[in-house]
Amino acid sequence: MTNDDLTELIRDAVLSGRSDEYVLALAADVAGDGETREQVVIEALESPPGRRSDREETLALNRSLIRWYRRAADLDQPWAMWRGGGRWGLSGSNGSLPQEHALTESEAVSSEEAIGWLHRAADHGIRPAAMSAAEASPDDPRAIDWLRLAYGDGLPTEDIDRNRLLDAAFMLASCLSESGDPEAGQWFRKSVECAPWENQIEFRTSSWEEAVAGYALWAHSNQNPSLCAAWCWRLVENAANLGPVA
Repeated sequence: MTNDDLTELIRDAVLSGRSDEYVLALAADVAGDGETREQVVIEALESPPGRRSDREETLALNRSLIRWYRRAADLDQPWAMWRGGGRWGLSGSNGSLPQEHALTESEAVSSEEAIGWLHRAADHGIRPAAMSAAEASPDDPRAIDWLRLAYGDGLPTEDIDRNRLLDAAFMLASCLSESGDPEAGQWFRKSVECAPWENQIEFRTSSWEEAVAGYALWAHSNQNPSLCAAWCWRLVENAANLGPVA
């Protein structure tokens, strides 16, 4: 039996109401190095079905997927908290579903629950989760540590591209500036001593221009008028290079 066959078997077993012990036994035959059995089950449920699902099957699938994500989160599995938090953190599990596929409030994952998963995954040291947690909760006292983790060595990854890295530096600089920490200056420099950038997510947009303005204001408030003037001039130069906006 191929892994694809086992994936379909796991999916059918979950949707037909077989016991968790039975499903986990199937998953154990597929799990690779570093994979938990819950991860195998969730990936089976997330894989495209071999046939078109009707409304009742779609509802059953949504309920099952949420139940298995919650099970993995309750077992403190960071990958599940990161993926589930990223999947539902903006608007909850009903946010992008048509009304006929929505679950009841008690069944659905709320945005608050999903963001809580992101927080926990970030506290486990999951780098992209740390970035998402800081974006979702910039006022959380842990945001500074999350942003340091997200920035890491400053090299982009599959999950955190160049723009998000530079935004992490800018967010960290802003947080440190608010608390009066002089380290803010070096993080502002990381976010502006580069080609212009922009990072846009559903509830927030930031850019090189915003970071430069923040750095100039920081320099002014720290009695460094020449540094403030230099970066204000850079903003003017950049605007001139871009030309008029239609």
